[in-house]
Amino acid sequence: MSDLPALFSPLGILLWFAWNVAVLASIQLTVRLIRAFSIRTTLRGAVAFTAGSLLIALLYYAACRSAFGWYPLPMLLTGVLGFLVAQHVLRLKRLRGRVIAGCGTAILAGPWPLFFELLPR
Repeated sequence: MSDLPALFSPLGILLWFAWNVAVLASIQLTVRLIRAFSIRTTLRGAVAFTAGSLLIALLYYAACRSAFGWYPLPMLLTGVLGFLVAQHVLRLKRLRGRVIAGCGTAILAGPWPLFFELLPR
């Protein structure tokens, strides 16, 4: 797979990580009281989320290349990943907060850059 998109380059991964920090921070600030926000926890969550979402994007790229009809599958997997990160890393206690985190990550942090890079030119 030497023709992997730029998303998998060091700069692409760094930018994706930065985006994931912003997404998880916004979710935490939405679900939790501002006093409970922790940048350290957010960074740990972003590391876990970025690693998992890169794996999801890599599998999608390898399996589907240009089958855009399958794009909801990585979004669903990203949502499940977001739910798990919210539960185990961010330690959101309420189910409602974890569900919101899962939905938010599926929409905001799914492998959108990969999707746009795979569009026919």
